Amino acid sequence: MAQFVKSIATKKIKDEEVWSELKKSWKSYKIAKLANNMKKMQESAVKINELQSRIGAKLSAFPELG
Repeated sequence: MAQFVKSIATKKIKDEEVWSELKKSWKSYKIAKLANNMKKMQESAVKINELQSRIGAKLSAFPELG
């Protein structure tokens, strides 16, 4: 039982870390968009989709990247 509770707590911490990283990635994407830095926008978009996939969230579309 204790092992089950520990695995749930570990999963919760990992999910919180992913959400935090996702928030940072979105901020990076928005800053790159304001600077019209297409390379950084692309890198951030890939990372955003990877993180969204990890937590089972719907993947964002980035039509401005083609």
